[in-house]
Amino acid sequence: MRYQIKKLPIYPGYFGIVEAEHWDQLKKFEFKDVVPGETFASAVDWKYKGFKCVFLVFNTDKDLFKPLSPGDINHEVVHACHIIFGHIEYIVDNNNDESMAYLAGWLTDEVHNFLYGTNYNNQKQILK
Repeated sequence: MRYQIKKLPIYPGYFGIVEAEHWDQLKKFEFKDVVPGETFASAVDWKYKGFKCVFLVFNTDKDLFKPLSPGDINHEVVHACHIIFGHIEYIVDNNNDESMAYLAGWLTDEVHNFLYGTNYNNQKQILK
């Protein structure tokens, strides 16, 4: 199991990513919404250091589940965005959802960086 926990600047809580190859590894977190052997990926509303937080939890047990796809990651990121916005009482405007799009993009990059060792959030954009 490996995990990372980061402070988010827009939000008083934390954002965490957990990758476990077996659900027994998650016992220390005591996530209530994660069902051992059933949950493939989940966005979890959780308290950490007394703060409301969101954790993305991924089970990478290859004997039980297929490999994570970009769609699987994005699916959980959308849930995480709604949890974060709920914590700060922000309502996404259907006529201007840029805040949701930017947060979803940043969270997706963070998950991809964590799972696959890329570093999208620190790379410069080069246009040709």
